[in-house]
Amino acid sequence: MGLFPGLTVGASSLENASNAIQVIGNNIANLSTPGFKRSRAVGSEAFASFLVGGGPGDQIGHGANIPAVQRLVTQGTVLTTGNPLDLAVEGAGWFILKTPTDAGPVFTRAGNFQLDPTGVLLHGSGKRAQGFAITNGQLDTVLSDVVVSATTTFFRPSSLVTIKGNLNADAPTLGTAGSFTSAAKKDEFLVASGVNDQLVFDLNGGAPLTATIAAGTYTGAALASAVKAALEAANGTPDIYQVSYDQATDKFAIRSDTANAGTIIFHHDDAASTASSLLGFFAARSAAIGPAGEEKSDVGVAFNVVAGLNDSLSVTIEGVPATVTVAAGNYTGDGLAFAIETALQSVSSLTRGARVTYGESGSADRFKLNGPRTGGAYTIDQPSNAANPSIAVPATQAFVTGGTLAATTSFNAGTAADGTGNFNPSDPFTTSSHNTSFDLIDGLGQSHRMHLFFRRVGDTIWEWHVALPGEELVGPTPATSFEVVASGLLRFTPDGKLDSESTVAGTGVFNFDAKTGGAVPPAGQAITFDFGTSITTDGGAGDDGIAMFSSPFVIPFLNDGVVEGTVRDIKINPTGLIVASFTNGHALAISQIALALFPADDELTSLSGNLFGETSESGTAVVTLPGIDGAGRLIPEALEESNVEVGEQFVELIFQQQIFQANARVITTADEILQTLVNLT
Repeated sequence: MGLFPGLTVGASSLENASNAIQVIGNNIANLSTPGFKRSRAVGSEAFASFLVGGGPGDQIGHGANIPAVQRLVTQGTVLTTGNPLDLAVEGAGWFILKTPTDAGPVFTRAGNFQLDPTGVLLHGSGKRAQGFAITNGQLDTVLSDVVVSATTTFFRPSSLVTIKGNLNADAPTLGTAGSFTSAAKKDEFLVASGVNDQLVFDLNGGAPLTATIAAGTYTGAALASAVKAALEAANGTPDIYQVSYDQATDKFAIRSDTANAGTIIFHHDDAASTASSLLGFFAARSAAIGPAGEEKSDVGVAFNVVAGLNDSLSVTIEGVPATVTVAAGNYTGDGLAFAIETALQSVSSLTRGARVTYGESGSADRFKLNGPRTGGAYTIDQPSNAANPSIAVPATQAFVTGGTLAATTSFNAGTAADGTGNFNPSDPFTTSSHNTSFDLIDGLGQSHRMHLFFRRVGDTIWEWHVALPGEELVGPTPATSFEVVASGLLRFTPDGKLDSESTVAGTGVFNFDAKTGGAVPPAGQAITFDFGTSITTDGGAGDDGIAMFSSPFVIPFLNDGVVEGTVRDIKINPTGLIVASFTNGHALAISQIALALFPADDELTSLSGNLFGETSESGTAVVTLPGIDGAGRLIPEALEESNVEVGEQFVELIFQQQIFQANARVITTADEILQTLVNLT
């Protein structure tokens, strides 16, 4: 009989039960520990031996082995705390912690964090939370301490101002445009052989006759004489005619002499009567004109254009040359001016708005080309900009430089006049059509009040000028005087859409001065003023920015600059982004908390302070972000509670107590048998 194995079996089982009770006690002790993961003792049968000569059915056990302790990594209940720095992981993943002196990171499920005096995010154990910093909107790729300093400031210097709204199309144009005025000319007619040189008529209802006018260039009176000569040469009779031209009405009159014997009828409806329209007659046969009878032009004609002979005009407007072709036809002075203007309008957006008039006040009997934009020569003085302290802006100009129509209109003997008027920073409110103001932000996060002035300089053209008081800029401009720092031009389509936008070269660079007692901001701050996706400049539709309609001025703007602000509070979202809210009303993502995943996280080794370490059995940590690669999400302002179920632990404790008591009974029984054997000897 073997008694000693009974003693050892009971003793080992007592030890195993004691260890299991210790595991249960540790679980219960950490019932309120955030992120704690319970363990359990898992026993196994010890090696069994054979009785002498026995087989498998004769094996006898030797009790239980020392139990293995298995950690159960299951989700704990999430408890809302209201603390903005508390975090719970819902799903897989471990917070990564480290100190500067640690050889490697440690891990925890407990998200009880706080900020130290320097703004570092600390775990309750005193170790630093790890994540990825966000620099200029870009997520770093190297793990680092999560730092949220209470003294951190955030600002963004202005680099782009987007301007929308409406410029009132009913506002008056300021100043005068550059112009070119022809020499005086009341009328001029070009008769071309085979084009407009024939009049068809009959005498006394006979066969049609044709009067041919000699080719050449005529005044109205001279053409009247040429028509008289042609009629009298073609009629084959002694009849004579009086032909006259009235410059007041631009009309011809053909009168049959009182001594004439025949009756004349003009066939203006005959296609061969090519001079009829030149003389102002409609395409209809005239009434019979007897002695002392008369026919007058239906419409006035003072000039005519013949295709290929006198239909082109070359101009230069604001330094841009263009040649236009005017439609062939017969015109009054006003009519020809309008035809030239129409041709100019269709050349490009640069000539759109050019005006051509005839006989306007002060220019009697003269054609006048007015450029599309007003403005005299002036200088943009910006002493704050050492690179471009003075920029000369030339006067607006318009010239007729040639073309076959120049002689007909006497533009070939014309004179030029520069435009007048300009925006004056010494009198900005009088010399502008509208203004608004807002703040620009310098390179130190300080604000500077600027004024945006608009000046209408054409039917569809506006200047814009950005000016600041001298106190806001470096340099000698007096504190209360305006200095222009940026200027440009806006052109619109006839229906009010933005066609093009430009900035005067050398402007748009800001050199802000220091605020009282502060440092001077970085020099040379370039700021772009964007008025929308214009049609010509940007290839856009011209309808998403500023417009020009017959409605009041409305000028909203969007400035990308942000004035300096300090951290007011921080929030952490479910993806781990730490977003700081600043006193300037802006928010900024400054870091993102990282999580670690393990192939076997129940094999992590437990360290003090509710921390865990990596082991060869757990596998190497895979660093990721919440919600990525199978990692769980974060629940802000909450903690994950222990996954210990107290009722379950009490049941297990009673069970292990019974095991302990039963194995104690095995030992006492074996001991009694041993004593009996001893007494037998």
